[in-house]
Amino acid sequence: MEAKPILCARVVVWHGDSLLLQQDARLDDDAQFYRLPGGHIGADETPARAAEREFAEEMGFAAHIGRLLYVGWNEYDRKGKRAQEVVFYFAGRVDTALPTHGHVETHEANLRAHMVPMDRLAGSRSLPTRLFARLLADGPDGSNEVVYVEELPIGLHNE
Repeated sequence: MEAKPILCARVVVWHGDSLLLQQDARLDDDAQFYRLPGGHIGADETPARAAEREFAEEMGFAAHIGRLLYVGWNEYDRKGKRAQEVVFYFAGRVDTALPTHGHVETHEANLRAHMVPMDRLAGSRSLPTRLFARLLADGPDGSNEVVYVEELPIGLHNE
């Protein structure tokens, strides 16, 4: 039996021209990549509520969840098996003072968070890659409409 796609919600928080991003503190430096705060949608949650809950759990402070910016489809290998996820990406705003760049304290020991300027993102390892390319193209003002972004593993699409 094939596994069902995982449903996730993530939050896009801009501060000036910097984006709030996380890294897994358990990974070696050469395996590091940036990702947006968020996680799995619970059985009785809406995507927006899950984004709010996951952000607070991970970061230790609240995010006001705004409009839906992107919907993504990601496929990747996870522990030797193909994983698929549908991700809802929401605009977020925080009342907590954030630095314009550099380290941001998190609530979870296995996460490191940073405010990363747009000009540093272009050459960084950020997943999913197509979403981050779109974030960079749209910038802090975002798109005027919800954008669908599909991320397939190498070998499953022609580029």
